[in-house]
Amino acid sequence: MKRFSVSLPDDVAEALEKILESEPTASRSKIIADSLNEYIARHHPFFINRKEDSKGPRVLRELRATQRRAPSPRRRKLQRVLEGWRRID
Repeated sequence: MKRFSVSLPDDVAEALEKILESEPTASRSKIIADSLNEYIARHHPFFINRKEDSKGPRVLRELRATQRRAPSPRRRKLQRVLEGWRRID
């Protein structure tokens, strides 16, 4: 982990302070790190290279996991065939 200082415009710094006041568990470093991570993942995804994450940035992986996928053509056909059937236990 590396440390560096950041200069923020006054309005951004004030917004960050308001967020920290409203969310007592929030961390200034975590908010800035998450923001940078999201920016890099969105605009320059190939610059993030983590050994523990070989399938790309965490943000992109989480977005892919939340997307619903359409069923395969075979499954759709099977669902149509079985629509009139009911399971009896």
